[in-house]
Amino acid sequence: MKKATLPRLLTLYFFLCITTNLVHPVTPSLFKALHYPDYMFGAAFAAMALLNFAFCPLWGVLCERIGYVKCFAISIAGYGLGQIIFFYATTVPMTLFARAVTGSFSGGFAIASMSYTARLANTDTTRRGKYVAYYTAIQSVGTAMGYFLGGMAGTRDPRDAFRLQIVMSFCVAAFILLTLKEIKTAEGAKSRLTLHEINPVSAFIDVRRLLTPALAVFLLAAALTSFGGVCFDNSFNYYIRDRLGFPTSYNGIIKAVVGLLGLLVNFTLNMLIASRANGRRAIIPVLIGAGATLVAVPFITNIPLFIAVSVLFFIFNVMYLPIQQSLVARGDASGVLYGAYNATRSLGMVIGSLFAGFAYGANPQLPFFGAAAVFLLAALLFYINLKQYRKIGE
Repeated sequence: MKKATLPRLLTLYFFLCITTNLVHPVTPSLFKALHYPDYMFGAAFAAMALLNFAFCPLWGVLCERIGYVKCFAISIAGYGLGQIIFFYATTVPMTLFARAVTGSFSGGFAIASMSYTARLANTDTTRRGKYVAYYTAIQSVGTAMGYFLGGMAGTRDPRDAFRLQIVMSFCVAAFILLTLKEIKTAEGAKSRLTLHEINPVSAFIDVRRLLTPALAVFLLAAALTSFGGVCFDNSFNYYIRDRLGFPTSYNGIIKAVVGLLGLLVNFTLNMLIASRANGRRAIIPVLIGAGATLVAVPFITNIPLFIAVSVLFFIFNVMYLPIQQSLVARGDASGVLYGAYNATRSLGMVIGSLFAGFAYGANPQLPFFGAAAVFLLAALLFYINLKQYRKIGE
């Protein structure tokens, strides 16, 4: 029987997060085997993120037009189709095309699942903050589990992780349709999409009725954190394979440890922040910690210490995202707002991944310095944002 319940949603989202992260630990090995240039790891991710950005407005509208559950299922199935193309790609153009196809669908399940979570909380902002914390905890653990299983599955042949991911994509889509009940969306929706609605820039145009200087600063800071997180994550994955010669299983193990620590952090510190602390104030020291950690990473030559400090960064990374998402959920929980938020983060991903790829080609340490700088800048912007919201009484 279909039900609209948080445990059911989070269970499905957990398996989705596992599925979408299975090939990340094996991608560097695949690119090295195909003799792609170093910048390719950043360019491939940027192609996915760019199409994510381009399609976020469309998914935001479709979620309210045809329903969250349908968009949830269609997007993960489409993601699977993109990965089939990726599986058979053997040239740079074909690989970039495959990542673009995947990216065009990836925004759908991000927006649908986040909006569905917020809808379950109705208008209770405290409950909504807690639900988002649960959602992000599941995201963290599912991501880590995906990395672990993918790294292990791809130890002998990186393509084994692709095979597992493709099968799981279609299985998750089927279970979403069979078990998750649709939540009523806005009444009076138009039957046809307009050019304005599918224009990626419209995500920022449509949100103008909600846009204030404070919200603009918040979205800019969110873009910077996305830039920094993707820049480090992509560089780290490639660095430990290219420079340290680690097998794919090591990347999975590291992310599994991070996931367990992230679960602990989410159900302790982040739950406390969600229920008692001012999220706009709490996120500032977290981002400073992330930036300071990344400043130290390029100077470390001892491998165990390098891994330990990198794990510390990942913990900070786990902490700031649920705080940031809960700040979005405190406002209008509409698909349009979430579409603008995801589009902003996707734009940060595009620039961050491109910077990581080309900066790595110039100097393998440069992406770490770049990520550190943008995290510290984001902390400054959130401090400014805190002052802005205090002035308007929040």
